[in-house]
Amino acid sequence: MSLAWALAFAAGVGAAGCTAAFAPDDDVTRCANSGDCPDTGDARFVSLCQFSGEQSGGAEQVCVAAFREDVNCDVEFYRNPGNDEQPYVNAYDDWTDLNPYQDCDAANEGLKGCRPISGTGCLNGLVENDLGVCDDTEAATPKAVPASDARANSGQDVADQFCRSYFCDDTFVCRRSGSRSTCVPCDADRGFGEGGCGEVWLQGARSAIYQDQPQLDAACAAPNSNPGSVTFGAF
Repeated sequence: MSLAWALAFAAGVGAAGCTAAFAPDDDVTRCANSGDCPDTGDARFVSLCQFSGEQSGGAEQVCVAAFREDVNCDVEFYRNPGNDEQPYVNAYDDWTDLNPYQDCDAANEGLKGCRPISGTGCLNGLVENDLGVCDDTEAATPKAVPASDARANSGQDVADQFCRSYFCDDTFVCRRSGSRSTCVPCDADRGFGEGGCGEVWLQGARSAIYQDQPQLDAACAAPNSNPGSVTFGAF
């Protein structure tokens, strides 16, 4: 993960989930409310006023950095007629136009993301997960998502990659909830498209739209992340 970063306004950082908290004896900014806290200088994060993990009761609060919870990952939000330079919209349209979410061919049965071979099961030490396809373990994180689920959530892999790229972190996904879609760190207890830790696998290979962490690190636009700077896998 690339969220292990240091803020310019603090000397020490202790990771706590997706916030950067500071021990009370460090050179930190104490506060009464978030308005007292300096800007993080990084578009991925906001500065909040909170009690640190070592504090309780009437102790002073300190400034911590938390990931932005308002990054919209609904592709329609970014669709602008005549704007051919919007990478998210372009990648979404180009990828989904290929109609990639096809069930595995018989020759690929037993591979990751494909159904087990009848009478044989999964190959290469894989096991069947609760979605009915072969995976590293039954409860793997991220879970291999089959083409059937990908069809029902068309473009979810593109939306997840948008969030990965914006936050420079391959654990981020696009959580679609009613009319609101936002980038969040994935939660293994949630379903695919609902904030869960899943990756689309097609014909035994991970969706080509994704980038892994080294690729994200190399292309990361932080601290000035923005929807126009996001990147996608080559296909």
